[in-house]
Amino acid sequence: MKGIIMLFALMLTSVASYASDTLLFEIKPSQTQRGVRFADWKETSRYIKEGMLKYQVIINAKNQEKFAILNEADTALKGKVEIPQYVHSEEDGDLEVRGLGLYAFYLGRMSEVKLPESVEYIGDLAFYRCYGLEKLNIPEKVHTIGNWAFVYSALDSIRFPDNLVNLGGLIYDGAVDNKNHFRRLRYLYLGKNISNIKQNVNRDGLKWYYETYYVLANRFCNLEAIEVSPDNDVYYSVDGVLFRKQDNMFCIYPREKKDLIYRMPDDTRTMFRDGLQSRSAFIFNDYLQILKFSDEMDSIPAEAIWWCESLKTIILPKNLKCISSFIRTFSTGIKSVYAQNPIPSEVSDYVVKYGFESTSGPHDVFKNTILYVPRGSAEAYQVHPVWGTHFKEVKEYDTIDYRLDDFSSCDELVADSDKAVVDGNNVRIVSDDHHAVAYIYDMQGRIVAAGKEREFTLNSKGIFLLKFKNLTKKFIVR
Repeated sequence: MKGIIMLFALMLTSVASYASDTLLFEIKPSQTQRGVRFADWKETSRYIKEGMLKYQVIINAKNQEKFAILNEADTALKGKVEIPQYVHSEEDGDLEVRGLGLYAFYLGRMSEVKLPESVEYIGDLAFYRCYGLEKLNIPEKVHTIGNWAFVYSALDSIRFPDNLVNLGGLIYDGAVDNKNHFRRLRYLYLGKNISNIKQNVNRDGLKWYYETYYVLANRFCNLEAIEVSPDNDVYYSVDGVLFRKQDNMFCIYPREKKDLIYRMPDDTRTMFRDGLQSRSAFIFNDYLQILKFSDEMDSIPAEAIWWCESLKTIILPKNLKCISSFIRTFSTGIKSVYAQNPIPSEVSDYVVKYGFESTSGPHDVFKNTILYVPRGSAEAYQVHPVWGTHFKEVKEYDTIDYRLDDFSSCDELVADSDKAVVDGNNVRIVSDDHHAVAYIYDMQGRIVAAGKEREFTLNSKGIFLLKFKNLTKKFIVR
């Protein structure tokens, strides 16, 4: 009996240690652990103390050149911090600062850190648990960033430079406090040499969780846009959405992207799928109401849409041949699904057995949904054992309805042409062109807003003129 009690206590202890706001097996920083993990950089036992910052002298094993890395910042350091390009040592003279060691700013209370352009290495967990860090420049010379370098920071944007070749794990999916990994991150830029943001992370012999695009999309809980260098050979982005060039693969749709209509580019051929982690990138987005899949896709992976509760209309590909249980949701608010292929596509064995499941129970996702099919194909869908039984009803259509509940009076809102929608002091542009600049003028001809954004909020009343390519629209803000 005593043995059973001890075993139970041990299990509770294990669960408690896991369910804490920390990384599993987190290595506590010490002097030896704050060094470098870069092949040719050899640590010395010489340190330089300047105020609340401590540097370590490093020797390049290839050419015996000496330089310094920031080894440790005092946790009492607050506000804006600027790291100098050179630090002075009585023994070694002036040394250039070229890196940040492991846990360099651990638990720091800085709001902004400015690194010198000489920095080329950022070590594992360098800014880990810097909860107040809002601004950080990553110098263009940086070629290596270690694992979890920015986890639990307050950065609103991260720009990985073109020179960056080695990028460690961005998030750790074993931590309980996942929502605060990057709680304010809105913008992410990938330089030309970023070849893999979905990776295995190995550290000190421990194999960590596998980062799928789904996990990244989920943990970047306030991300609005991802942009990629046009010279990147692996990734590209369209309107803030991440794609992989191989097979024109759809990877990540930002959780906080505010488009009400999203039309997947027609050259998209596949969506990411990886074994059990088959869930794709439409996850927890509360804005999207109409989603049109690319017509080039012939299949949609399981759980491609994950809890997008505002979603009302789904438009399936013209060339769809096979579909799985592609949507999972708390709600059953989907009003319409458009099947463009007149021939009902095959469905996976899972759908045959369980139907289109929701979290509220099997066969529930489309119980209030009308399935619209091309003119002349209603009977083929109605007699199908899955398509004909899991929808409220089957109707034929001639054209797809792009109307939105939020703008029900704007029947012209179709993404095939440039449109402008005015709602109070908010102006929204709907266009397939995501590179053209929009301008808003007041009646004195002054520009009051401009940019590639597709939504503008005006803080003053009056009459304004919107110009976007060939579109001109006058509107009033009362």
